[in-house]
Order: sequence, then C-alpha cells, then structure tokens
Amino acid sequence: MSYTIIPLANTDEIDVISLVTGTRVRIGSPFHVTLLQRVRKNENDDEMLQAELDIVRGYLTAINPPPDVIVDAQAIADALARITQDVSGDAANDLVNAALLENSSVVANQGQGALDNRLGPTPR
Repeated sequence: MSYTIIPLANTDEIDVISLVTGTRVRIGSPFHVTLLQRVRKNENDDEMLQAELDIVRGYLTAINPPPDVIVDAQAIADALARITQDVSGDAANDLVNAALLENSSVVANQGQGALDNRLGPTPR
C-alpha cells in the first residue's frame, strides 16, 4: 500500500501519510481511520460498501494527487471528516467529489503542480 496510518504522540490525533509523496493529513473521523485500516489489511475477505470505498478514495487522492492538480490536502481531509457512517453510496460519492473539487485546481505545468503539492505553492 502507498500509505501508512500514524497515531501522533501525546495526542488523540491520527494522520495518514503517503509513502509516495510524503503528504500528511489529519484524519478527523475515527470511522475513517477504521476504513483506511480495513483497506490496507484487506485480502478479499472484508467486503466494503461503495460509500466506504469512496471515502478512502478521497483520502488517497488528497495525499497522492495527479501531477496536474494542486490540492489543499488538509482541507480535503477536513471536508471528508464531515461524511458520517450513515451516508448512502451515491451521497457519499457526491460529498467526496465535492471535497476534492472545492479544494483543488488543475494546472498546465505538471512539474509545477507536483512540486506545489509537496512544498506548498511557490511564489509567482
């Protein structure tokens, strides 16, 4: 898997960190921590709902964005944290897509987009 889940020392907070980009975001929902853990451990024996997979997709996109998209990874994670366990499949998909679209922008220069996602936007 391309991410790891790390509890922060001396707090109740948990981060997910991309092993590809190094991007780290705080996971705001204990339910979401469970989903990310289930995906990491899954060996075709743990069926997951489409809504659960959509939430995981949101976190993975936040920490591993395409190179032509600049994201505010923590803003995406904060928006995802508001998605509760009782949200249905289509509604969850819409909420995840909204979180991604509202906190990202497409750039023409893929190299600059990838750099901005790792270092933060560079002054122009």
